[in-house]
Amino acid sequence: MNIQAKFKTDHCHSEYFLAAKSYRMSDFLHHFEKIKVKDQAIANYLEEIGIEKWSRANFSAIRYNIMTSNNAESFNNTSRDARKYPITTLAEFLRYTLQTWFFERRTLAMESNKPLPTKIEKKLEDRIEATKTLIVQPLSQSSMYACIDGYSKSRHQSILLVFLVLYS
Repeated sequence: MNIQAKFKTDHCHSEYFLAAKSYRMSDFLHHFEKIKVKDQAIANYLEEIGIEKWSRANFSAIRYNIMTSNNAESFNNTSRDARKYPITTLAEFLRYTLQTWFFERRTLAMESNKPLPTKIEKKLEDRIEATKTLIVQPLSQSSMYACIDGYSKSRHQSILLVFLVLYS
């Protein structure tokens, strides 16, 4: 149930939002303590429904700290109009859409002779090309090196990688 509807107030809304979206437990506890100070009844209600159900920091399974994904939002947007139709039509639309997407992706994957997707291969190729101009210089007697952009005018501002550890 919506907190504003149940308690007829919104004075804890911002703290609830910050607590729910916090990634770190320390941030969550900070905001949840503010909720307790402002309104103990709301804090009790949130604890009763289960903090792990609405807080990112307390979620027990692997959710990668997000409540939705772009794929889910994209799929919801695609199926928005189809939701108006009877359930059998909706189910057929969803089956057809997913089948089409997976067929297209499988076809692209089968055409590729590389182990990674084409977009990732392109990014790697671009990054490899960019590293060809780097100059590697030792930082100390140990195995730490700095990679410096050889074309930059101010070399001290262009350190890209500091501490490459080489294993011997």
